[in-house]
Parts: sequence; C-alpha cells; structure tokens
Amino acid sequence: MNVFRKTLTAAALTSAALLAVAGTSAASAGNAQSANSDVPWCTDADLNVRAHDGHSPNSGSKLFIIELAAKEGVSCKIGGPLSNVRFFDAKGELDVALTVGRKPEYVEVPVNSQHSAVVYAATPSSGPSVTPTGISFDLPGKGQLAGKVKIAWPSDLRGPVTFGHISYWAS
Repeated sequence: MNVFRKTLTAAALTSAALLAVAGTSAASAGNAQSANSDVPWCTDADLNVRAHDGHSPNSGSKLFIIELAAKEGVSCKIGGPLSNVRFFDAKGELDVALTVGRKPEYVEVPVNSQHSAVVYAATPSSGPSVTPTGISFDLPGKGQLAGKVKIAWPSDLRGPVTFGHISYWAS
C-alpha cells in the first residue's frame, strides 16, 4: 500500500472513531444549550484541564481525551474547536500532523461542579510514533481567545492527530 493510501486509510479510521464518540456525546446534550444562556464564557483561569488516554471504539485508532473541568465554585460555558495546537517534548515543538474531524453541530457546553466538557483526539494505532511530554492550545472565546493552555500529554501518538470540537463529556 502506498503512503498516500495509508494516510487516507488512517484518516478515515480516526474520523470514524471520533464520529462514534462525538455521536454519543451529542446525543446526551439534550436541551442544555438553551438552559445555559446566562452563564459566562469559560477562560483558562476557570478550568482544570488534563489529557488522558481513552478507549477507542475502533481497533485501528488510539483515543485521547482532553477534559475541561470547572475549578471549585466556577460555572461557565465553552464551545467550538481548539486552535493553535502544538505538541512538544523536552527538546521543543514536535512536528505532528493535525487534522479536524467532521464538523459537528456547534454546542456551548456548560461546565460546573457536575459537568465537564471534553475534546476527543484520535490517532492511528500503528505507524511511526512520537512521545510528546505536553500539548499547548488556545481555548475558543466569544470575540477573542479565552486563554492559552499548556498541559502534560499522557502517552505516545502517531500522526495525523484528528481533533473534534469541544463537546459534552460522555462518561
């Protein structure tokens, strides 16, 4: 199989994994979007953010979860895609190919003591890997960015990394 077909196959597999997970989380959204219209927009100062390994519904991909949880006493909302995503290790920025999965319906997710938001990321489960020690990205905002986040990354990955938009936590 040539490199182009391998890349297309890997992209299709990771997109399928993201769609399976995103479909589950979107189904749980209910009417929460209209109920959170008075809630302020989340900034980096409002959130505890961490990345961890997930369990992919597809054997051809590896799933990662970036969880956006409210700090104590905070209630806010957030939605849209992460931007300016960069992986790094002790030597600096890593060259990791990034893609965006199918554009989901836009939702503004309430984040508080009872609900977290999440971003799913998927990579192929085979192929050359890199081992980032961290990831940095910008949070989406209303009219301006909501802040820059830099956190530890849980394990090795293979490119391309396909990111979904911020969605409901489907735990």
